[in-house]
Amino acid sequence: MTARVLVGMSIREVNATGELEAAATGADARLAFLQIAEPTLSTVLTELADRGVTRIELLGVCFGPLAPGLSWLRRGAAHWWRERGPEAPDVVIATVLVGADVAVPAVIDTALQSVRPVRATEAPVTSPAWEQVPPYRRHVTVCRGPRCSARGAEQTWTALADGLTQRGLKDTEVLMCAATCMLRLVLECSAFRSECNRTRDETRA
Repeated sequence: MTARVLVGMSIREVNATGELEAAATGADARLAFLQIAEPTLSTVLTELADRGVTRIELLGVCFGPLAPGLSWLRRGAAHWWRERGPEAPDVVIATVLVGADVAVPAVIDTALQSVRPVRATEAPVTSPAWEQVPPYRRHVTVCRGPRCSARGAEQTWTALADGLTQRGLKDTEVLMCAATCMLRLVLECSAFRSECNRTRDETRA
């Protein structure tokens, strides 16, 4: 038994969940996400394996230039495959990512004509080199929650990333991170500032 899985590679695809769900349904495939959202890739792989699927075909979906590379899909899938052990099904990954044309079933069929099997020798998801945090000067967190996404958070993220990349600052001088709704943090910071201002005024009096 064979199953197909469309894998959203970045937060941009998370924001287009409805579109991806429709594409997956049209292609008789499952939908999973490499990061940020659920169901995660590992969750879907486990569910399929538990159902007795013997071959799983993965196709990465990327709607923009800022998504992680195909190698990260291979790393994630291989990590699950090694953890699953000897009874793990065959997992193959398309050698190309597809974009907005994923809604066309023929595009999916064509992409999955060229696949590469996951092997035990794939690169791991961890590395000793990543245990040392680079000396970033700035840490920028961009809210990608529902309110901010509706008001242009994606465009803000893209503009920041492009500007920092052009100046050679992204992932060297500046670390960018996406976050879900930060309203609670904003409220807590506002409350903290109000308390500081009150204390300051009382001290001056």
